[in-house]
Amino acid sequence: MAQPPHLSMVDKMLTLAAWALGGAVFLTVGWFAMAPDDPLGPVSLLAHHNAFAMVVQAAALAAIAAAVSTVLAGRLLPDVGTFAAAVGLVCVSLRGGTVGSLLIDNAEAAPAVRSSLAISMLLEAIVWIGVAAIATAASSVVMRWFFGQPGDEAHGDPHSVRAAFFGYQAGSDVPGIGPSFLHARPDEQTPPVTGLSHVAVTALVGIILLRVLTEGLSARSPQHGQSCFVVAAAIGIACYVAHHVVPVRSALWSILAAWAMAPLGYLWAALQAAPQDLPAVVPPSHFLQLLPIQFIAVGTATAVVMFWYMAPPPEPVHQERRSSKSSPARAKRSRK
Repeated sequence: MAQPPHLSMVDKMLTLAAWALGGAVFLTVGWFAMAPDDPLGPVSLLAHHNAFAMVVQAAALAAIAAAVSTVLAGRLLPDVGTFAAAVGLVCVSLRGGTVGSLLIDNAEAAPAVRSSLAISMLLEAIVWIGVAAIATAASSVVMRWFFGQPGDEAHGDPHSVRAAFFGYQAGSDVPGIGPSFLHARPDEQTPPVTGLSHVAVTALVGIILLRVLTEGLSARSPQHGQSCFVVAAAIGIACYVAHHVVPVRSALWSILAAWAMAPLGYLWAALQAAPQDLPAVVPPSHFLQLLPIQFIAVGTATAVVMFWYMAPPPEPVHQERRSSKSSPARAKRSRK
């Protein structure tokens, strides 16, 4: 296998600009659309008077951030638009409060009603999964429109090797959709069984690590830094293990695992019996320390980063085919 190309100073500046764009969009325009009704409240559908409008605007901003970031740096790293949109969602969530205000609002309720908070957070996590999926789709579609499929570049283009390594988007690995709408080659996709195995390994290891890493936080009020670190560490280690056990060809399957972990965690919290002697600001379950928007956004960003770090670069097959066709004598000598 050829070695992946290194990013030049200009490439790094474009990549950092794409990430900064995602954060800037959500910290400015996004904050006006997603700010909670209570100045101390969290960025959550449960803390906004018009949840539907909030979701629509957040999805539009995520798609715009992903598209523009892909135009800036899509040729340098796969799913850079997805990562930029996830960074934006994390930034806007840090500007709001923690989940503590939601816990205080439910402190006086009956245990059966208090358990409904976990169900509400589960449903909200599904909504944020939809927003992240829109950003992922926008990143893949814009990548196809602007840069084409890996290997479409003319032979000798300095970007062709880079495209062979970094041009494969998560959307192109979706079974059925990738070949039909993004013109991905079926023989270059991850087999669905392999992908689902990667999802299962990542989700299982991640849930166990989340349970372990949040053990020491059970007696403390939630903090943004702790919540984001726990999600990033758990999913990062889980992806590291899964990429060694069941390697895949895109970040799609790690992202799906991160998305699956949030509903599973909140479902476990809903089924778990809550202690009655806890202070109002202390979550009755480990998973209720995590805001749904942070769970999904941090998980998505971590899954993309771990794919950048772990995935082996594919061989530049298209270049090899062109070079062999252009020089048959050289290919004959190599066979001898």
